[in-house]
This record gives sequence, C-alpha cells and structure tokens, in this order.
Amino acid sequence: MELKRKRGLRLPSPLWLLTALIGVGAYLLISGPLDGLRPAHNALTLHWWSLAPLFLVAEICVLHLFFGRDAHSVSLSEIPLVLGLLFAAPVDLVVAQLAGSAVALAVHRRQPLHKLGFNLANLALSSSISVVVFRTVLDHDSAASPRGWGAVAAGTAAGALSGALLITVALRITRRPAGPMVLVRIVRDALLADVCITSFGLIVATVVWFQPLALVLMLAPLVVVFSAYRVYSEQHERAEHLEFLYASSRMLQDASDVESAMASLLSRACTMFHAELAELTLFPANGEELAYRTRVGRGHDGEAMFPVDLEPVEEGMTELLAGGDALLIRSGRRDPIADAFMRSRGLRDAMMVCLHGEMRVMGTILLGNRSGDVKTFSGDDLKLLATLASHASAALENGRLEKSVSRLVEVEQQLRQQASHDPTTGLPNRVLFTERLANAVRRADRLRGLPAVLFLDLDNFKQANDRVGRIGGDALLAAVGSRLRAVVRAPDTVARVGGDEFAILLERAQDVEEVAAVVDRVVTALDHPFGIGDVDEVSISASIGVVAQIEPGSTVLDVIDRADTALYRAKRTGREAGAA
Repeated sequence: MELKRKRGLRLPSPLWLLTALIGVGAYLLISGPLDGLRPAHNALTLHWWSLAPLFLVAEICVLHLFFGRDAHSVSLSEIPLVLGLLFAAPVDLVVAQLAGSAVALAVHRRQPLHKLGFNLANLALSSSISVVVFRTVLDHDSAASPRGWGAVAAGTAAGALSGALLITVALRITRRPAGPMVLVRIVRDALLADVCITSFGLIVATVVWFQPLALVLMLAPLVVVFSAYRVYSEQHERAEHLEFLYASSRMLQDASDVESAMASLLSRACTMFHAELAELTLFPANGEELAYRTRVGRGHDGEAMFPVDLEPVEEGMTELLAGGDALLIRSGRRDPIADAFMRSRGLRDAMMVCLHGEMRVMGTILLGNRSGDVKTFSGDDLKLLATLASHASAALENGRLEKSVSRLVEVEQQLRQQASHDPTTGLPNRVLFTERLANAVRRADRLRGLPAVLFLDLDNFKQANDRVGRIGGDALLAAVGSRLRAVVRAPDTVARVGGDEFAILLERAQDVEEVAAVVDRVVTALDHPFGIGDVDEVSISASIGVVAQIEPGSTVLDVIDRADTALYRAKRTGREAGAA
C-alpha cells in the first residue's frame, strides 16, 4: 500500500484511516449511550474478566463447515456475545471482546498489525451497535421473554451486518475484489452463521436463567456433536486429498507441455491448500546457468517457465531442505536463513518441498501465505504436498516434461545468440565484440601477450553490391566473414560491427610482427575474387586500421578511438593498413 510523503511526514494509509474512524465511532457509542448502563438481566452478573476467556476460546475454536466444494469458517463469538448482552454491562462486554479477541488474533492467528488494528476496531464498533440495537428493541421488557430473544437476535444481526459491510469497505481500500457479489456473499455468510450461533447462545442463556446447573447436562450431547463433526471433517479432508492427488496425477500424465502442466498443477495446489502463492522452481542442469520458475496466485497471472537467477537466500533454503526434503516455514522462527527468505518473498507462512530425481534434486515447490487467519499450514498439508511433489518428480524424471524444459532452454539460447550475433554473417555483432574487448583490456595487465585490434572497411563494397544485388551482397558479406575467420586463431574474435565494417580482436599478440602477419593474411585472403550467384568473380578490398598493442590502463573507448583513427588514416592515404 502506497504511503505518500509531504514535508518529511508519513501520511497514514487508507486502511489505517478507516480503522481510526471505526475506533472513533466505537468510542462515541461506548462513552455516550452505553456509558453507565447496567446488565439487562440480573440472573447473574458477568464481569469483563470472566467474559474475556470465552471470547478467546471462541476465536480459537473456529468451525470449518463444508458445503459441496465450498468451505466456510464460522466463529463461535456470538455465544459469549449473547451472554454479554444479557448478563454484562455494555462497557464490560466491549472490553471483554477486545481483550479476548486481541489475544486470539495476535498470538494464535498471528495477524499483522494493520489487520489486527482493523479487526479490533471493527469488533468494538460491531459489539457496540449490537448493544444499542438490543437495548432499543428490548426497551423496558424482560430479557427472559420472546421479545428479549428477538432483541438479542436483532442486536447480533445488526453487529454481524455492520462488521460485514466494514470488511467489504476494507477489501475495496486494499484493492482486492469487492464487487456487489462479494458483498452479498459476505453478508449472507455472516447472517447465516449469526442466526445459528445466536440461537444456540440463547439456549445457553435460557438454561442459565432457569437452572444454571443444567449446563452440565449439555456437555454430553455437545461432546458427541463435536466428535462427530471432527470425524466428518477428517473424512471429508481425506476424500479431498485423494481426489486432488488423483486429478493431479492424471493431469501430469496427460500433459503435452510443461507450461500448461505446471501452471495447472500449481493452480490446483493453491485451491487445495488455500494458499495465495504457489511456485515451482526447476534448478539448472547440464551446464545451464539459469533456473526456470512457474508462479501462480494473487498478483501473478500464470507466469510459466521464466528464467531466474537463484538468489543466495534461495540456495540457503535448499540446503535447509536437504535434511528432510519438506519444510514448514513461519515468520519469526528464529532461523536467519528462513527469516531472510520469508522477508524477501513477503510471506507469513509457507511450505517448501524438494523435487527429487535419481541423480539430483531437480527443484522445489513452494506454497505461501495461507488464505484467511484461521490457521496456518499443518503437518498433514506438508505430507500431502510432499506426495504431490513425488508425482511431479516422477513426471519430470520420465522425461516428458524435462524435454519441454530442454526446448525452452534451446529457445533461450537462440534468443541470446540472436541478441549477440549478426544474422547475415553469423559473426559476433558490435555489442559482443565490445564486451570481449572490454574483458581483454581488463586482462591486459595479467597476460604475457597483449591484445591487438584490427578495424576493416570494405573499399568498393557499394559497387559490388550494385552488381550482385541485395541478396548477393549479403552472401558476399558472409563470404568475407568466413575468410577473415579462417586467418585467425580460435580464441580470436572476428565481428561485423557495421554495414561493410568488420573488426578483429587478437587476444594474445606476442609482438608487432605477429599482428603484421595477421594483416598480411587478411589482405591475401581478400585478394582472391569471390563467386557470388551467377557472377563468377567479384573483387573486394579493404582498408585496415590497426592498434598493434593495447597499453595497460586503456579503456575500451580509447582502443576504439585509436582503431578508428588508424582506419581513417589508411583510407585517406590509400594504403591497405594504417597503425595507431
């Protein structure tokens, strides 16, 4: 989120402004209409310190409900909210919810500061609105009556609705999708959960009114229900895992290219593990310099198989993985390598596993930032990801995907070749020649033989080009390049640096006589006519500028200027070679 500066001051972000406004609204309600109100029912009095642990437990013990392929996380905080509406002073209720929820959100869910501040402000305002609506509907009637039940339901619903609306506003501010359908879904889920849990809270409150000891009788059915729910959740999760692994295996087997296979696999993994980011990195092999990465998730539109340089912190993470092949990573784990990796990627929590081949570790799979704040990645998640990595490794090892990687590497090498070589002659271009000259100049102090440079300009190329045509002219340039390459040693560089201009870099010329011998060989090579197309004899000559030795301390520009000067002198005097 962008922070603007003006006169050295950092302005607060829009989310912090919204949090401050919500906090002010909650304060005005607490210090205004709620100040001094006593509990609505005198069956018992709950102080903030007795309610706070209930809110803490409610925020920790979140239910995960599954409807088809959709999963919904439901907090039980409406139960202590109902008890607080009935048996606590309004101020005690708000303080208890803030205290209990703050511990749960900060310690258990590990929310970052900006999200923690917003959620606490939202809870304070929502619970204050619940109290105002509850007391307004209740008026002077008894809380232990159908009207009292309706007042409680209206109060909790108003709080849930206000909280859902503020969450939608926050999503809009943080540039996340928050259109009408998102608002409808958030409000629908909030009200459905509120109706169910508020009803249960009223049952608990009714038992408290008439016979508090009867709460003990509720323990047995509650234990049975929650045990059944836990068994159902575990079975549902196992079924999802098997379906996920089966679908992933079939997809890898049927994949025709690495891009679609890896992007689809990671997209499925993001959905399965509720992660914001998924990455697959394939390490360099067979002398390659770059790794290849596929990335999907929030802010990444299926970036497939793009080359990357592995940073030292990534290599450090791979070494950490070497011992166990799979790793759960959380911020603040007091491991400097892991902490540096998490900061560099902007991750709160992550899972990372190796892709093993028969001879080497082929790469890694990373899942980062568990969506929502209810829980982080678990050991079961890590086992499932490790199984998925085994399937992906088998597909890679079988060579079906690795062949696609090889094709991508070949394309990458072709692109590099095109960027550094002249397409007409296949010789290095000016960019690559300049790079090699710069390396030679840097090595000049350490070499016994010093580098030398020859600049060539074809004297009568225009006339020859007019004679043989454009295609024939290109063939003539290619033939000149071949003859020049034949008269120098393998370490030396022959480059085409312009239209009819060539350059030669002699890496280790022992003396001026050796340079002069190369010049003689160049002149001799160009003396023989060229056969181009239907034209049997095309004669060409060249003016040559020579820098016989490069003094230590020279720069690339110095050498090029000297070679240009020597070439100009040779053309002006009409001699084949000039020196500088």
